[in-house]
Amino acid sequence: MNNCYVYVLLDPITQEIFYVGKGTGSRDSSHLKPSLWNNPKNTVNPFLYFKIKSLMENKTPPIIKRLHENISEDVAYNIENNYIKQYGRRFLDNNGKLFNISDFKGGSAVGKKKPWSDDRKEKHKCYWRERRKYNPSYDELYNDYIVNNLKRKEISEKYNISDVLVKKRLNEFGIIKPKKLAYPQRNEYTCIVCSKKFETPLSVKVRKYCSNKCYRNNNAIDVVEKSQDDVKN
Repeated sequence: MNNCYVYVLLDPITQEIFYVGKGTGSRDSSHLKPSLWNNPKNTVNPFLYFKIKSLMENKTPPIIKRLHENISEDVAYNIENNYIKQYGRRFLDNNGKLFNISDFKGGSAVGKKKPWSDDRKEKHKCYWRERRKYNPSYDELYNDYIVNNLKRKEISEKYNISDVLVKKRLNEFGIIKPKKLAYPQRNEYTCIVCSKKFETPLSVKVRKYCSNKCYRNNNAIDVVEKSQDDVKN
C-alpha cells in the first residue's frame, strides 16, 4: 500500500534539517511527545531527543515537514537513504547535519537493533560538551545583557548556544534588567490646601490638589464661604 511518507525535522531558528525519517500515520509528530524528549537517555536515539528537548524548552519546537507522501515502503526507505547520504550524519560524516542513527531504516527495523559504539557515544558527548560550554564572567554577561542591552536570544546566537543556557547563567549571577518606568519624567506641584508637594506624569494636566481629601475639603470651604456671602447679601 502507498501509505508511507518521508519527513524531516528542522530547527526553527537556523532552518537546518537535523533528522530525516520515514513513517505512516502520525509517526512524524510522535517525536514531540513529552514522554520522549523529557527523558532522552531512555530513548533509542538520546542525542536526537536532547536536541528536541533544547528546542522545546526554548519554546521553539521543531518544524515538521513531509517531503514525499503516498509512496510505498520500499520507495520511502530509498528516498530516506538518499537524503541521509546527502546531508550526512553528525560525528560520522564530514560536516554531517543529521542525528540519524544509521543511513538505512533508522536502526529501528524489527530484529535489527543498531546500538551505538563507545567511540560514537564519546564523539557525541564531546560535541555537546563544547556546544554547551558557556561560562562567562559576571562582567562579560553583564556587559552583553545590561550595557549592550542584548536579548537572551541575541546572546545565544552570538555564542551559538541555547537560550535556556543563557537564562541559566543569568539566574546564577542574579543579573536582572531594570524595569522601565511607565513615566520616567514627572512634574512637581504643590497642593493649594495642605502645601504638600507631589508629582504627576507629564501626560496629566496641572493639578492643584495632592489628594481627593484636599479637593473635598477645599470645595467644602468654598461652599461655606459662598453661603455666608449669600446671607450677607
